[in-house]
Amino acid sequence: MVQVEEAVNADHEMGQVSYAECFSPKDRILYRTMIGIFVQIGQQITGINFFFSYGVQFAETAGLDDTYIFQIIITSVNVIMSVPGLIAVDRLGRRPVLLGGAAIMFIGQIITGAVSVARPGDADAGKVLIAFSCLFVAGFASTWGPVAWVVCAESFPTRLSGLCATLGAGANWLFNLIIAFAAPQIQARIGSSITFVWAGCLLVNFAFAFLCVPETKGLSIEE
Repeated sequence: MVQVEEAVNADHEMGQVSYAECFSPKDRILYRTMIGIFVQIGQQITGINFFFSYGVQFAETAGLDDTYIFQIIITSVNVIMSVPGLIAVDRLGRRPVLLGGAAIMFIGQIITGAVSVARPGDADAGKVLIAFSCLFVAGFASTWGPVAWVVCAESFPTRLSGLCATLGAGANWLFNLIIAFAAPQIQARIGSSITFVWAGCLLVNFAFAFLCVPETKGLSIEE
C-alpha cells in the first residue's frame, strides 16, 4: 500500500502526462512501450483472426466438405481453452506461457498446411487437418489470446499505463485491419500454404518472447 501511495504522489509531482513520454528512453519507457505494442502485434500475426474470419474459405481450399462444422469446432475450442489460459498465466508465468503457446501454434500451423497441401480432399487427411487446426486454436486461446493483454497491462509504469495501453490496443487493431485485407489476397495466390506464413510469424513471436519479454509473475505494478 505504501508503494502505491508513493508512486501516485511521484506521478502527481511530475505533472501532466503526454504520449511523447511513452517514447522516452528514460527508465526504459520506450522499451516497455515497444513490448506492449509488439506483443499485441504478435497476437494478431499468429493467424488466429484469419481462421475465424476466413476459416470457411480455408477449409474449402483444403478440400473439406463440411466447412460449417469446421468453423463451429474451432470456435468451440477457442471458448473452452480460454479457461486453462487464465489459470496457467498465474501458475506458470508470462514468458513460459507465451513461449509454449508459440511452439504449440507453430506445430499446428505446419502440420495443418502440410496435410492440406499434400492430400487435399482426402477424408482421413481432413480429420488430421481439423485436429491440428484445433491444436493451433487451443494454443492461441490458452496463451497469446489472454496473456498478450496481461503482458501489455503489466509492462508500463502506473503514470503512463493508460496511454501506453491505448498504443498497444491501437497496434492490435491496426494489424487486425491489415491482415483482414492482406490474408485473402495471399490465400488467393498460395492457397492453404498460407499456414506456412503464419508459422513463420510464430517463429518471430517465439524469438520476441524469449529475447524481449520480462517475467512479471508475482510482481506488483510498482515493482
